[in-house]
This record gives sequence, structure tokens and C-alpha cells, in this order.
Amino acid sequence: MVTMEKTILIVNKDKDMCWLLQKALQPLGCRLKIASSSKELEDSETRQSGLLILDMPTFEFSERKIAELLKGFEHRPPVIIIGATRVRGDQKLAGLGCDFIDQPFGIEQLVSKIKATLGP
Repeated sequence: MVTMEKTILIVNKDKDMCWLLQKALQPLGCRLKIASSSKELEDSETRQSGLLILDMPTFEFSERKIAELLKGFEHRPPVIIIGATRVRGDQKLAGLGCDFIDQPFGIEQLVSKIKATLGP
């Protein structure tokens, strides 16, 4: 089981998807934080997250800007990018160790990836 002190930040503008992800991830025992804008990545509290789940593309920032923001994190959390078909080949994001999951995806697939990323 993923430990309680892990915080997962979900950045997704789709409220229905956020609700679904919350319901699916609650059993992991993590603290969940929801952001409807990738601008949350500029917030200092965000930089304390144990995992970022980021919907791409974002309308606020380009892939280049996202990569620059992530590079600026003192402690860079693992990042899972959803909807990554278009950005999978982005060398800046791949070079930061981002993991990718294409849409459509199964919730079980995402939960499995989260467990593997955060560990026991």
C-alpha cells in the first residue's frame, strides 16, 4: 500500500476526469490535491508533491515551459503525463524522467503505474 505521507497532485482541466481519478486513487491512502490549471506548477506548495499527474496538452503552458518549471523544482517529484501521444517524443520531458500514459487508458493501468512509481 502507498503510504499516507505521499501527496499526489492531479493537474487536469476536466472536472469529471478529476472526480474519477479522485475516486480511483482514494484507496491508495494518499493525500490528493486537484488543480484545474498547470499554473499550479508555479506554486511552492506544489513542489512538495510526491507525484504529479499532468494532463497534456495544457492550454496555459507549452511542453517547453512545463519542462522548464519541472527543472526548477529543488526536489522534482515523479511525473506521469496523461494524453501523452503528442508529447511522448518531447526530449525535454523525456530527459526529466517523465512517464507517459496514452489516452484512452484504464484506471487500473494508471493505478498500477502510480504504485510502481511511489513504491510500497
